Amino acid sequence: MTIGVFRKGNAVRLLGPDGSHLVHSSNNNDIDGYKREAELVWNLTDVFDVARDKLNSEEVIAKIAQLKLRAAQLRVAAEEQAAKIKEKAQVVTAKSSGRRRPV
Repeated sequence: MTIGVFRKGNAVRLLGPDGSHLVHSSNNNDIDGYKREAELVWNLTDVFDVARDKLNSEEVIAKIAQLKLRAAQLRVAAEEQAAKIKEKAQVVTAKSSGRRRPV
């Protein structure tokens, strides 16, 4: 995912997948603040910054490929965890759905 950073006066705006987001004043002083805000707003785990003119450099392309690989690994781990949780929920439901005899 690519997030653009735009600064106009004292206001900083992030442009991401869900549209525009105004950066909170406590985070708009430096690039680390912008990255922190993007992590919070879009629930990101790995964020790095690169100048627009360096976006097509080999170094950045390699970093993006590495992040895509990590994203795929995290996606698989999340799916496995969700499957385990679903399986446990089905076992609990099966145990609790037994018939009760009248006393």
